Amino acid sequence: MTKQEVKITAKIIKEITLFLYTHGYSNFEFQTYRKKEDTYLIFKVKNFKDSLVKLIDEKVNRERELEVETYGWELMGDMDSNNELEILGLLIDNVEITTEDKFHIFTFYRKNRYNK
Repeated sequence: MTKQEVKITAKIIKEITLFLYTHGYSNFEFQTYRKKEDTYLIFKVKNFKDSLVKLIDEKVNRERELEVETYGWELMGDMDSNNELEILGLLIDNVEITTEDKFHIFTFYRKNRYNK
């Protein structure tokens, strides 16, 4: 995996973690699976609000913008109240949301573009 892919993956993890902390979720499980072709980031959160599930689904499940990823994602900075989750939607291909007992499981998928 190239340094560019590592930086983008770290940015995604940072944005998700910041979102969770900002909304009062400080206890969650996180796993990452990196392969040559793609990366999966899995967050498991207990008692997650349905309104936030809807927000994640709407903001993140959108068209990935390769131009922004290539040229401008580093300049976008951190999220704020006006563009919450917008950066994630630009950097990942999709998010799958499932439930298991009292947990919501968010699987963020990204096809790696910057392979050696």
